[in-house]
Amino acid sequence: MLQPASLVNLAAITTFSNAEWRWTIFAVGIGAILLTIGFIAVRIFLFRKQTTDRTLLYLGIYVILYAVRIFLRESPLLSVFSISPAVAGHIIRAITFTFALPLLFLFLEVVQTRWRRVILWMLGVRLVFAPFAILFDLLGVARRAVDISNSLLVLASWILLNFFLFVFRPPGRFPLELRVVAVGLVVDGLFVLHANLVGLGVLRGRDVEPIGFLTFPIAH
Repeated sequence: MLQPASLVNLAAITTFSNAEWRWTIFAVGIGAILLTIGFIAVRIFLFRKQTTDRTLLYLGIYVILYAVRIFLRESPLLSVFSISPAVAGHIIRAITFTFALPLLFLFLEVVQTRWRRVILWMLGVRLVFAPFAILFDLLGVARRAVDISNSLLVLASWILLNFFLFVFRPPGRFPLELRVVAVGLVVDGLFVLHANLVGLGVLRGRDVEPIGFLTFPIAH
């Protein structure tokens, strides 16, 4: 027999439209694929002996964080598991402010030496920004300003990385590692660009960033 709380949850679940449920099922499918890829990458790294290459570790952490954020963004899914939207919102924002860190560490593993200083500067900005952004979110202070700042940082980072990959690079063909990074960065970056422009109110529409994000770990 269902408890009263379960009946309330069931009533809340039925308020979502079929379109919302279809998108949720699609998003959960993408999240499950990413979560699997992430755990496989971390597991391979942990079971490899005597390796100094941490690319798989950073990739795995990056993908796992993104997958968790996908799950927590789906309101129907939160209703099914009785997760408070407020709690989910804090976790989502904490991931949003920090999940660029493993990506930047990943770039440090694969970029040429002369680019490392720029990546380190970007990493330093993120390391300073993230704790304050999370604190302001928990305190409910200047959330809109923090969101705009984060979106601008993401856009600036994406543009800068693309310039280094495609403009300020030595002549000749990409090394294999950079070709993989470049494909993932361009495709995923276009979806990230769209998502951040939607967040800034420049564009309208649904955030379809998870679709583009699939190309990044698959390319690796």
